[in-house]
Amino acid sequence: MGKAKKVAMREDARQAQKKALEKAGVELKGNIVFPEYWAKRKHLLNAGLLKELQETADREPVVTDEFGSYKPGTFLFKACIVTVTVEDGLWMIHIFSQAMPITLPIIQEVRDRYIPDYCMMVQFYPSRAERGTLMGIQLCEMPGSIQEDKPDEDIEEAKEVEDETGSN
Repeated sequence: MGKAKKVAMREDARQAQKKALEKAGVELKGNIVFPEYWAKRKHLLNAGLLKELQETADREPVVTDEFGSYKPGTFLFKACIVTVTVEDGLWMIHIFSQAMPITLPIIQEVRDRYIPDYCMMVQFYPSRAERGTLMGIQLCEMPGSIQEDKPDEDIEEAKEVEDETGSN
C-alpha cells in the first residue's frame, strides 16, 4: 500500500503541474534537457521554472566557438540549476543546488559548458551579512580579461618600459 500511495502522490503532482502550466500558458515542446537527477523529479518542478527552461531551450545561441554554442537562460545540470545572464556585455553565472555540494570540479564543468572560452571568470564571495541570503555560487566575467590582450602588444609595451627606465 505504501508504494501505491507514492504512485498516487506522484500522479497528483503531475496533474497539479499540468494545470499550473496550462494556467501560465506554458507549452512544453520536449526540447528541454533533463539530466538524470531532474528526470526523476520533473513532476516536482514549478511552472515558472519550466517556463524559463522552455524559453531557454527555444532561444538561439548568441556566441559560438570551437567548444560549443552559448546563450543566456536557465539550465539543469546534474543536480544544479544554472542561470546564465549577460549584463553590460559581461557573462554571469549562478549555480544553485540543494541536493549536492557545489565543488570546484562542478564549477569548472558548468563554466566550460555554459560560458564562451574567451571569458575569464571570477567568483564572488558575498559579505558576511549576505551569505545567509545569497544561495549558491556566482561567477562573473572579468572586464578586459587577459585573454583579450594581444601578446605582441604586451611585449612591445614591456620593451618600451625597459628602455625608459634603463633596465636590462
